[in-house]
Amino acid sequence: MANIIIQISAVLASAVPFVSIAAVCVAAVLLVAYVFSGISHPVLMRALGWCFGIVVGLQIFSIAMLYIGQYAVWSQSPVSQYFLPPHQSIAYFMRYSWFHFARGPAVTFGVGMLFFILFHIGYKISAGRFFYQDEEYTGALAILANPWPQNILVIGCVLVLGLAIACVRVGVSCIRRAYVPQTLFSLRMLWPLVGLFMVFFGNRVTAMLGLDILNL
Repeated sequence: MANIIIQISAVLASAVPFVSIAAVCVAAVLLVAYVFSGISHPVLMRALGWCFGIVVGLQIFSIAMLYIGQYAVWSQSPVSQYFLPPHQSIAYFMRYSWFHFARGPAVTFGVGMLFFILFHIGYKISAGRFFYQDEEYTGALAILANPWPQNILVIGCVLVLGLAIACVRVGVSCIRRAYVPQTLFSLRMLWPLVGLFMVFFGNRVTAMLGLDILNL
């Protein structure tokens, strides 16, 4: 039984990055289809919600299996059983698991969920002026697809690029004395693009900026 649990944990650890990347790719395709092909907004939100739900559920299950797998490994040996209840407090096992392998995936998940909540609040407060509703899903998916600290780079790059584009749009509108668009700070297409870029080149960018010291 312990071997099966360990194998499941290993498979999940390998599957999570690929599923997360696939979800970002699907989100990008859905956005293009929505903008250029005219699929309805409810269909877009429902599909993005499914992508987000699958990634979130898989990451939660994967983190849980890390703990379960470690517990199963220790329970197999009379020596390592000493580190489990009733010989030791369960807090010892939880701390060991957290600091040795669980905190990286957990922090990545926590950052993604935090910004999902912030995106949702930002959309509600701005009434769609600064964010599109679908960005709460596309942004969170892009962040969840990148491990800590790459996900911080995703957030920073998207915000900087979005602000630069907004300034250019306002500047051009003022020069031409044209109507300034209602949504000034659109990050809609930036999230999947930057997210996928960081998936493949994030390690290099992180090392170049010296942020690899934040690795967990």
